[in-house]
Amino acid sequence: MIPFSSKRGLQRKKIKHRFDEFQISNKTVNQLNILGYQFATFVQQKSLPITLNGRDIILCSKTGSGKTLCFLIPMIEKLLKINWPEKGLVGGCVISPVRELAIQIFTICKNISSVHKIKIGLMIGGVKFYISDKSIVISTIGKLCEEILISKFLDLDSLKILSVDEIDQILDLGFRKSFLQILKFMPKQKQMLLFSATLTLKIKDLIRLNLIQPIFLCTKNSINTYEKNLKNYYIIPKNIYQYYCIIDSSLKTNFLYSFLVSHPKDKIVVIFSTNKQVNFFFHVFKKLKSNFQIFQICGGMKQVFRTSTFVIFNQVKTGVLFATDIISRGIDLKFLDWVVQFDCPQNIKCYLHRIGRTGRLSETGKSLLILTENENYFFFQLKSFLIPLFRIKIREKQLIKITEKIRNLVYNEKFFYSKSYSAYLHNIRYIFSVQYSQNPSLSKTDWFKLGSNYGITR
Repeated sequence: MIPFSSKRGLQRKKIKHRFDEFQISNKTVNQLNILGYQFATFVQQKSLPITLNGRDIILCSKTGSGKTLCFLIPMIEKLLKINWPEKGLVGGCVISPVRELAIQIFTICKNISSVHKIKIGLMIGGVKFYISDKSIVISTIGKLCEEILISKFLDLDSLKILSVDEIDQILDLGFRKSFLQILKFMPKQKQMLLFSATLTLKIKDLIRLNLIQPIFLCTKNSINTYEKNLKNYYIIPKNIYQYYCIIDSSLKTNFLYSFLVSHPKDKIVVIFSTNKQVNFFFHVFKKLKSNFQIFQICGGMKQVFRTSTFVIFNQVKTGVLFATDIISRGIDLKFLDWVVQFDCPQNIKCYLHRIGRTGRLSETGKSLLILTENENYFFFQLKSFLIPLFRIKIREKQLIKITEKIRNLVYNEKFFYSKSYSAYLHNIRYIFSVQYSQNPSLSKTDWFKLGSNYGITR
C-alpha cells in the first residue's frame, strides 16, 4: 500500500545525497566521511548549492538539523578555491553568541580543515589568542567586539566570508549595536551566511546588514506566508516528545529531585532562570549524595571550568547538567534524553531553543516543562502555536520530600545559607522582570511557598 496523506498527497521516499555530489573538494569529502558525515541532511542539501556558489543566505531551520556544516563547508571551500595564503590574513569569520557554541564550532571546523593548510583560531574570553597564522577565526560576539573596537588587535580588511550563528540572538538588545559596529570594520564585498532556528528579524535589520541579493531559505513550506506577514517564524520539532506538569510552587524541588532519582540511567539537562539557582541546587543535590552524576554550567564560572564541564558532560552517557540559557543556543549535547525546564521560559522562542538540545538530527528526545499554578498562561501560549504537549499528573504522596533536608542545610551551614537567599531573591527578580509583563497575576504568587524550595520557609 502506498502511504497517503490528505495534506501532502503521495509521500515521496527521501533521497540521501552524499557530499561528493556537491562542489566540494575530494579531501574535504573524505574527511567528512571519516568524521562520520556520510550523507547531507535536508537543510544541507538545500543550502550548500547556494552557498558554495557564493550567494548570501538567511537560513531558518529547526535545532539539530545540521546547520553548522552549512556554513563551515562553504567557508573552507571558498578559501581553498582562491588559494588563500597560509599566514597573516583572516579570510573567514564565524560569530557565535556564547562561548560553548563557539568551542563546539571550533572543534568541528578544526577536524574538517585538518587535511588542508587552513589554520583555525578560537577567540573567546579567558583563552589566549594568536592571529599570526589563522585563516578562519571563530569568536563570540563580545570578544570579537573587544578585539576590533577596543584593542584594535584583529584586522578583518581582507575578509571574504562571514557566518553568524543564532543571528536573532546576536541582534537582540546588548548584541545588536556591537554587531553593527563590527560590520563597519569588514569589507562590503563579502559573502554573508546567517543562520538560526528561529527568525524574528525585521526587514530594516536585514537591510542594515548589507547583504547582496540574499536568498531566504527555510525548511518549511510556509515561507511565503512569513515574508508577506513579517511575523515571527518558529519551526516546531516533531521528533521531541513534549511533556508538562502544573504543580504547587512549594513542591518544585521535591518533584525535580524525584524525577532525577527515578531516571538514573538517563542523560538530562535541567535549565534554571538564573546563575544563582544553578549554583545553589548544584551544591544541594551534590550534598544529598544522589544516585546520579551532576554537573553545572552558568555565567560567572571561570572559562576553564566551563569548558572542561562541557567536554566531560558531552562524553558521558548518563548524568545531570544544571545550566542556564547559555546552554540552550545551538549546543549539540550527545546522548541527551531529557531537557527539564525548572522555570517557565521567557517566551516561545526561548522554549523551543531549550528543548532543541535534545532530539538532534533524526534522533528522538523528550522535554518536560514545570509550571506552577500561576504560570499556566504559558501553556495556553504554547497551545496557540499548536505545540503538542502531554500532561504529567503529579501525585504528592509519590514525591521524595527533601525540602526539610534543604532547610536543615540552610540553617546549619553558612555556605548554604548565603546561597539559598541569593538564589531565592534572584528567582523573584526574574519572575517580576521577565514574566510579570506577560502575566500580572504572578503578583499573587505565594512567596512563602516558593521559598520552601530554597529551604527558607516551611
